Amino acid sequence: MFQVKKEFDMSNGQLIYLMVAIAVILVLAYVVAIFLRKRNEGRLEALEERKEELYNLPVNDEVEA
Repeated sequence: MFQVKKEFDMSNGQLIYLMVAIAVILVLAYVVAIFLRKRNEGRLEALEERKEELYNLPVNDEVEA
């Protein structure tokens, strides 16, 4: 009754290349996410140290009084 036309006729080779390309993109995105997380952790540690230094300043005691 109704015939369905295949608009996207992919061979097995093209399908494998597409799957490999998607896998590579996902791996690259994962590596970038890990790199950004490590960089942000380093920045947070530096900010925590700076915050502690600022809390230890004598001016802070005068402001609270």
